[in-house]
Parts: sequence; structure tokens; C-alpha cells
Amino acid sequence: MKAFDYEYYHETKPHVNPRFPYNTYLCTIPLDFTAISTHWHDELELIIIKKGQGRTDVDLISHEVQAGDIILVLPGQLHSISQLCDQHMEYENILFDTRLLYAQHPDICTTEYLRPFFERRYFVPSHIHSGYPYYPSLYACIEELDDICSRQEPYYELFIKSILYRFFFLLFSAQPRQEVSYAREQNIQRMKKVLTFVEENYMHPVSLSDAAGFLNFSPSHFMRFFKQNMDMTFTEYLNDYRLSISAKYLSETEESILWVAEQCGFSNLSYFNRLFKRKFNMTPREYRSAR
Repeated sequence: MKAFDYEYYHETKPHVNPRFPYNTYLCTIPLDFTAISTHWHDELELIIIKKGQGRTDVDLISHEVQAGDIILVLPGQLHSISQLCDQHMEYENILFDTRLLYAQHPDICTTEYLRPFFERRYFVPSHIHSGYPYYPSLYACIEELDDICSRQEPYYELFIKSILYRFFFLLFSAQPRQEVSYAREQNIQRMKKVLTFVEENYMHPVSLSDAAGFLNFSPSHFMRFFKQNMDMTFTEYLNDYRLSISAKYLSETEESILWVAEQCGFSNLSYFNRLFKRKFNMTPREYRSAR
């Protein structure tokens, strides 16, 4: 059985309306959830920090973020959002299908500017903050997008597209193009394979050697590779993923705690209870009662 949609590493759940593929919504950490696990999807995502502080990771680079910051996540980029210490963070998500901005008969804007960028052939910083060139103008674009979306007056979709074009003009004008490092892109693609391996096998016994073999790495090489890129061991990550899935089962099913533990790859109930309490500061039974 696959994990709940929310926990998929490669999200396939549609985020946008196909008639006008643009959507926006608010989230709060830790009130809505304590973290969003590492994942990727086909839409472009802008994360705008409204209040507080937190942490985002984009393509294995970590950023501590605060109110006013903008995080740019391109289609297919690995990313996650998490609580920073005991801080609260309110943020806005803007998601849209990049094809919204492509010309039907490709012009220079599509072929030379937008598509190469959205396909990650060249690089701009993911973390846009007050020290960034054109930051006030970029943030003004976000405010205009929010305003028109809140009112949804006739033809507002045209206005949204015009502001998105302005946003990317300002973004591209802020710095020269930088080619994406081939070695870094290779690492990211390998990490995607490992994350997919975890998603598909978390309910079974999984060893470090199993994961290493999936990439044709030796266990020692894989251990260093994973730790360097994810800042935790493979076993820590596997357990954290399993615990996140178990929390969803506890919230959304009435199955026994033993059944949940076994479905999430924990053969020892005491070990499961201990790890669960360490992550969520309550036992599985208390977590289910508080849902």
C-alpha cells in the first residue's frame, strides 16, 4: 500500500485548476503541521514568509527564513519546509503550471528565457530576501498578485499573467545567468532515486546495504553521500519518514497501534513507541486522542 498523498516524495496530486493553473493558500507551522517532508512536483512554487521564522530546503541547500523572505522552487526541485527550534511561521504558497506563461507558437520569451529557466538549465538563487537586487519590486509583485486574487474581478487572470511576467523580468535582470553544475544535478537526481526507493519500500525491512545497492554504491560511500546531502543518516531519515506516515495512519484510520507500526516498517512496538514520542512529544495513543 502506498503512503498517503501528502507524504509522497514526488507529489502527483494536482495543485491547480486546469482551466487556469494558478493557486494560492496559507499554511502555519506548527499549527497545520510541524514539517513538510522532502518532495518535488511539476508546478512552480513561491513560498512567501508572512510571519515568524522557519527553515526551507531547496535542492539540498538549507535556508533559515523570516517574514518577508521569498523562496523560489522550480518544477522538479527537491524541497521541504520545517519548524526552526520552537518558532512559529506563517507562509503563503503560490503554485502554478509554468505552461501558463508559454506562447502557443514559441517565441523568444518561451524558448530563450522561460523554458530554460523552468527546466533548470541555469541558476538563480532560491532564497530572495531584503538584501537581494530588486527585492522591493519583486515583493510588490507578490502583493499585487494577492490583492487581485482576493478580489477576483472580471479578467483577473490576465492581470495575474502580466504580474508573473514582470516578476520574472525583474528576477532575470537582477543577476547574470549561471550554468547549473552537472555534478550537483547528478547528486540531486540520485537523491530523488533514494527518496523514491524509501517511499516504495518503507513498509518492508530496509537496510543501508539495500539503499546503497539501489545506487550501485558501496555501503560506506552511500553513508557519506547521504549524510553529506541530507544532514542526517539514512536510518534516521528512514525512521523519520516512517513516523510521519504512521502519524497519518493514526489520524485517519481506526487501526490498532500495533497494525500501524507494522504497516510502517516497525517490527518492534516498543521501539516504535519510543521513536514516536521522541519525534512528536507524545505517545501514539495520545497523538490519536488529540487529533
